[in-house]
Order: sequence, then C-alpha cells, then structure tokens
Amino acid sequence: MKSYWMSCCLSCACVATALLVGCEAKVAEMEKAAEQATAEMEKAAADATAEKVGELEKAAEQAPAKMEKAAADAKAEVEKAGEQAKTQVETAGETAKTQVEGIGEQAKAAVEAAAEGAASLKIGELDLGKNFQSAIDALKGTLDGVTNVESAQAALPKLEEANLKLDSVLVFVDQIPEAARPALAKLIKNSQAGITQSIEKVVAIEGVGAVLKPVLDQLVAKLEKGSAALSAPVPTPTPAPTVEPAK
Repeated sequence: MKSYWMSCCLSCACVATALLVGCEAKVAEMEKAAEQATAEMEKAAADATAEKVGELEKAAEQAPAKMEKAAADAKAEVEKAGEQAKTQVETAGETAKTQVEGIGEQAKAAVEAAAEGAASLKIGELDLGKNFQSAIDALKGTLDGVTNVESAQAALPKLEEANLKLDSVLVFVDQIPEAARPALAKLIKNSQAGITQSIEKVVAIEGVGAVLKPVLDQLVAKLEKGSAALSAPVPTPTPAPTVEPAK
C-alpha cells in the first residue's frame, strides 16, 4: 500500500515537473515574442523619426532657395511697379507741361489781342476809348449833382456837352477795326447800366423830368445805337460803279 502511494506521488511529481518545464518554455517564448515586438516597435519608431528628420532637413534646405526666389519675385514686382509709376509721372508731367504751355500761349494771345484792340481804339490822334470814358464820367457826375429843378437847369448845358462828346466817338464806329470793336462795345455795355440807374433816379425828382428828359433820351438812344452798331459785322465798303468808256 505504501509503495502504491509512493508511486502515485512520484507520478504526480513527474507530471508537475513536466508542467513546470512546459510553463517555463512558454514563458520563454512569450518573453522572446515580447522582445521581438519591442525591437520591431523601436525600429519602426527609429525609421519614422529618421524619415521625418529627413523631410525636415530637406525642407530646411529648400527654404533658403524658396525665400530667395520669393524675394527676387518681390523685387521684380517692385521694380516693375516703379517703372510704371515713373512712366505715369513722366506722362502726367508732359501732359501738364503741354497744357500749361497751351494756357500760356492762349494768355499771351489774349493779352496781345487786348493790347491790339486797345491800340486800335485810336483813329489818328483821336483816342475813342478815352474820349468815350470821359464823356460817360462827365455825364454821371452831372446827373449825380441834380437834386431839384434849379440844379437840373444848371446841368442842362453840361449834359448837352456830354451828348456832343458821345457824337464825336460814335460817329467813328464804322471805322473801328474788327479786333477793336469788342473793347469799345464792352465799354458801352458796362456804362449803360450805371447811366440808366442815374437817369431813373433824376427823372423821378419832381419837375426834373420835364427839363432833362429830352436830352437824356437822346443820350440813351445814342448808347443803344452805338452798342448795336458795334455788335454788327464791319460794313464792307461799296465799290465805286464801273464806268464804261464811250465807244
């Protein structure tokens, strides 16, 4: 009986030993597998790191070239914009210069025309512009001094004298050159408004209209006639008729 139990125990010990050996082998396999997995993971991590580092190094190498190209492109754009701006400024300058020169020529022509017109108001030794302005000034001064019938009667000879002065100017209207006609027309037009206002003020005074209105009407009519004549074209002289010789 004892031998039997001993035999059983020995058998159990053998089985346990075998199981233990099997477990150790299994553990060894698992450890080996774990080591291999760890090695593979480390290798994969190293490869990935090396690849990423390579990409970064390549990008770093390419960055200066890209920056230089971008700087060169920007410089070219700036130079192009500068050339365009320079061209536009030069064009604008030329245009402004041309316009200023044109204005200068026009101003010069206007001054010359005005000077020629003023000089052309003289016919011989007679200065029509000066004589006209003198007659208008005398007329206005005389009218400003009229305040009643007595002053109106005293002013009558002076108004008749101004009337004669206007005749001495307006009688030459047809002889004034085309270039000078606008200058005298402007003198007459500018004077008419002031003279008309002075006349209306004087004739409104009681009793004055009956004394001065006839001569004042003549003055106004002469101014209107002179203005109309200066606005009309210069009359062309009528050629003398041709006389056929007797046969």
